[in-house]
Amino acid sequence: MHAPAPLMVQYNEDDELFTPQGQHDADRKIADIYRKAGKPDDYVGKFQPGPHKFDVSMQDETFAWLEKQLALD
Repeated sequence: MHAPAPLMVQYNEDDELFTPQGQHDADRKIADIYRKAGKPDDYVGKFQPGPHKFDVSMQDETFAWLEKQLALD
C-alpha cells in the first residue's frame, strides 16, 4: 500500500477466496489508515455482488477511477 497515494480496492461479496468478514475488516483498516494520513477521500473500497471476478462493469469502474486519478490539472 502506498498511503496516502490514491487507492481503489474492489471486493466481491461472494468471493470464494476471501471471506466477507476479512474483506470488510480489510476495508475498515485501509480506510482508517487513509483517515489517519489525512487523505480519507483517496481510498475507495467498492463491494460488488458475486464471486471472485473482474468483470466488464468492474473494469469500467476501474478505468473511470484511473482517468480521474491521472487527469492533468
